[in-house]
Parts: sequence; C-alpha cells; structure tokens
Amino acid sequence: MLGIGGALGLPLAGLIGDNADYHILYWIGFAGAVLSAGAVFALVSEPPSSASARSTGRHRPARPRASSASCWRFPRAVPGAGLGGIIALFVTSVAALAALLAVEPRVPNPLIDMPALRRPPIALTNVASLFIGFALFASFTGTASYVQAPESTGYGFGSTILTAGLCLLPSGLLMLALAPVAAKLINSWGPARVLTLAGLVIAAGLLFRIVFVDDLWQVIVGSSIIGAGTGIGYASLPSLINAHTPQSELAAANGINSLARSLGSTLASAVGGALLTAMTISLAGHELPSLDAYRVLFVICAVAALLASAIGLAISSGITNRVSSPVEPAHGPV
Repeated sequence: MLGIGGALGLPLAGLIGDNADYHILYWIGFAGAVLSAGAVFALVSEPPSSASARSTGRHRPARPRASSASCWRFPRAVPGAGLGGIIALFVTSVAALAALLAVEPRVPNPLIDMPALRRPPIALTNVASLFIGFALFASFTGTASYVQAPESTGYGFGSTILTAGLCLLPSGLLMLALAPVAAKLINSWGPARVLTLAGLVIAAGLLFRIVFVDDLWQVIVGSSIIGAGTGIGYASLPSLINAHTPQSELAAANGINSLARSLGSTLASAVGGALLTAMTISLAGHELPSLDAYRVLFVICAVAALLASAIGLAISSGITNRVSSPVEPAHGPV
C-alpha cells in the first residue's frame, strides 16, 4: 500500500504543483484521511478478544495519555509556524513526551508497554525503521529537487515538478511489485536476513546515485533501486516486530514502529534541507544546492541504510536474543 501511495501520489503532486495551487494537495490528503477513518469505522470490526477486554473495563481509553503521545509530534506536522511558534511547539512536544514516559510505567493498563519496547530485538527494529525511513525520504527529497535544478548548475535537468514526480514513479511501483517477493523471502530466510538484504540494496542504489549523474535515466534507475530495497525492508519490519512481541502487544508495538519510520522521514527532511541550503553555488544571483551537497546527503543515507542492514545481521545472528528476556512469540508467519 505504501508503494501504491508513492506511485500515485508523487506524479499527482507534480501535476497539481505545475498547474494549480499547491494547497490543493493538503485538502486531498485531508479528504483521504476522513474517508479512511470513515471506512475503518464502518467496515473494520473489533477483534473478539479486544472487545471482551473492553467490556470488562481492563482496557479503557487512555485519552490524556493518547493526547500526549500525539502532541510530541506536533512540531513535525505544523509547517510555516514561524521561529517562535516552532520553538514553542518543540518545548510542548518535549514536555508531552517526558510526561508520557513518566506516567506509562506507573499505570495498570499502559498505552505503551515501555519494558516491551526496551527488548533489544524490538528496540533495534525500531532504530532500523528510522534509518530506512530516513534513507527513503531523503532520496525522494533529493531526487525531486535534483531533477528540477537548472542545467546551468552542471547537474540538473531543468525539469518540471511533474517530471520529478514521474522520475519517482518506478520507485513506488517497485515497492508494490516486490511485496510478494519480499513475503517469500521472509518465509524462506527470516525477516532479519531480509532486512539485511534491504539495507544493502538501498545502499547500492544510493551509491549509484552518487557516481552516475549525467543522464536522467540514471537518476530513475538509482531511485528505483532505492525503492526496491525500501519495499523489501518495509515488508520485513512488521514481521520482525511480530516475531518478538506477544500477541496482546502487537498493535502498540507496530504502531510505535510506524512512528519510528515517520520520525526517520522527518529527520531526513530536516537534515536534507540543512545540507542543501548550506552547500550551495551561486548562479545569476541565486544560491542553489551544489552537486556535492546531494552527494553528501546520499552518503549519509547510504550509511543509514548500512546501519539498518547491520541491525538485521545482529538480530539474525541471535546476538540480541541472548540479552533479551524470553517472550511468547506472536501467532502467524514471521
């Protein structure tokens, strides 16, 4: 599904960006969120075990703590707030996160099982998720601005926003097409080894982007390799979480894992933006990112991908299990 969203969303965003007010993109996202929420409410039933637990009062909604879990993400979701607003939101997020971490271990029905998150396989999988999310989003950001740069920069192609989106289309399609392949690999090799492979593939695509910069097809090929690796990696991450998490904690564990991926994307935006504005060349009175800025960004992404690969290797070798308390495995394929 992530592949479908990327494959359709990127060209659509480019088409709207070239021909209409870009604010329309936010309204499309808002409408999609509302429709998704309505569909879930109408069509997705509560599992019997969760329903019975709720009826006995053991798992009542924890609205204040859920609000804290959401509030700490606000600075990443509110653009254009101004420096003062950003600082205030950042302070609020830190306070909300601190309150959440202080309260959760002390309540009988925690929203987030902190001891479970500290288990080495789970903690490392979340870190790997952050790294892969970082590598993917920085590649998206770098590719979109790269192909739109003027040809006078010595590397850009002067393309439209739509062309930039189309350059990323094969990446999203590969993420979708490789889902069944990733499932077979996970069943044959195990999710940790598949994560190791995914990190290596992503790093190879980034290396391709660093070395080959002359033609637009090279940008597309490099981005496609990165997308293929990311699709495989994203398939392995939930399987790793499920393999090391008790059945009763799967929802919270996978939710935190999704949050780790989102955090990686946010960090990629911040780091990428800082690099591309710090390492510039001057053309006709305008400061534009230099080729070296993109190469440094892709090197950082490659390092992140290799670290994710190393985490997969550590988990597959059993290093983390030897220092982790035993846990009842979840049911289903891993």
